[in-house]
Amino acid sequence: MAIFVIMKKLIGIVLLLCMAFAAQAQAPTWSSDVASIIYNKCSNCHHAGAIGPFPLMSYQDAFIQAAGIEGSVYDDKMPPWPPDPSYRRYAHERLLTAEEKTKILDWVSNGAPEGDPNTAPAPPVYTDAWAIPTPDLTLKMPDYFSEAGPGNDMYKCFAIPTNITQDKFIKSIELIPGNRSIVHHVLVFQDASGDCLQLDANSPGPGYTNYGGAGSNNAKLVFAWVPGSEPYTLPNGFGIKLKANSALVFQIHYPAGTAGMLDSTRVNIKFADGTGTREVQIAPPLNTASMVNGPLLIPANQVKTFYQEYTIPAKLTVFSVAPHMHLIGRSTKIYGVPPQGDTVKYINIPDWDFAWQGAYQFQYAQPVDAGTVLHSEVTYDNTVNNPYNPNSPPQNVSQGEDTDDEMILTYFAYTLYQPGDENILMDSTLLQTGIPQQLADLSVGFYPNPSENEVFIKLPNGSNNTFNLRLFNATGQLLYSQQITQSQWINTAILPKGLYIAEVSNKTGRQVNKLIKY
Repeated sequence: MAIFVIMKKLIGIVLLLCMAFAAQAQAPTWSSDVASIIYNKCSNCHHAGAIGPFPLMSYQDAFIQAAGIEGSVYDDKMPPWPPDPSYRRYAHERLLTAEEKTKILDWVSNGAPEGDPNTAPAPPVYTDAWAIPTPDLTLKMPDYFSEAGPGNDMYKCFAIPTNITQDKFIKSIELIPGNRSIVHHVLVFQDASGDCLQLDANSPGPGYTNYGGAGSNNAKLVFAWVPGSEPYTLPNGFGIKLKANSALVFQIHYPAGTAGMLDSTRVNIKFADGTGTREVQIAPPLNTASMVNGPLLIPANQVKTFYQEYTIPAKLTVFSVAPHMHLIGRSTKIYGVPPQGDTVKYINIPDWDFAWQGAYQFQYAQPVDAGTVLHSEVTYDNTVNNPYNPNSPPQNVSQGEDTDDEMILTYFAYTLYQPGDENILMDSTLLQTGIPQQLADLSVGFYPNPSENEVFIKLPNGSNNTFNLRLFNATGQLLYSQQITQSQWINTAILPKGLYIAEVSNKTGRQVNKLIKY
């Protein structure tokens, strides 16, 4: 009996050891799991000379910062991506997937193991090389030494003449910070009135201080840049009009504590080729004039929600959306209600952060029917509970340009609709939508396409395994999923007209197809 008990205990110990070794073997490692995520989603801000406060370019870098990485990832603070992904998905997202987040958290909780360093991916290489290698126009601000002392963020505007003698259309625009360690974000405006050039001339030294925008109602937003931003490129045949004899105005946020550091930011622009370019305008139809319960006044010690409505007068094609508030703003939700059909969700930012505002490009160009009513729900918190409140104690806040005033704007980039615009793909990778890239050609056919009420899914000849079929709408929302083992018809009669994505996968790969319902 004693021998039996001892053997039983030994077996139990062996099983526990095996389980421990198995758990350790399955734990994510830097080399196999985490390095690729950090390099793709974090290192663009966290490398030498960039805005991140420490580098993340090696295992040693990440190991030292493991506790901070865990907290930031767990709280969804990093990488910074304000829009709610459950509301709407966008092109070129800086968002961690649920799988990526889990891998990072598991890696830290298991002691942040390195794994086999020989299998780790090579760290990215960062240079100041231009993404637009041969720009048609390059504009550089004058050399400027930051004046942002301790506890004093600076918003500085620089007006640079374009010196173009006739109107042109911007197809691509990129911003290259002169000093990535101090340039937090940049808004680029154009002004053909001369107002901003005069403001710059009247201010001593390079540039002039202005917080809310470019300092003139005649200045129109063209581009927004934050660390990690891609160049803004419109599809072929489209462009943003840059007026003759205009100036571009850089409004640059320099964080507190950067005083004395040099910056010389520039923009590169590629113009649209040929004639017949369709003009893309950037304007805020949701503004103070469209407020339902204005004026914009947030009394001290109050939380207040304002509503806006604007009716679209003609059918449009929309490319991007960009809300704008200041420090009292806490959340914004923008959606459209068409004359017929379901509500269209444009953006929801539940935790507004003035320091991380930007323009968000849709994955596909979005048709908007005439008569669609744009709605906004924008909440401001003018209490001591708002950590960004610039006033202590809180003071009454109203409409204004200064950073301790407020604004209520939502910009859209849009053009007049033409048939087929709904098929314009803005992000060819369909990044982080749940719709994977095509990994293998499974030779699955979809007929007819476009279709009206049903689509025939034709599997390849000789197929003898199970295929997973998933159908998404153009915003990345999963509509239905099923397994199929043979070619068959799929009923699409209940789907509204529009663009859809069908994904078919099996053990050998995935195939993604675009489907049009008319």
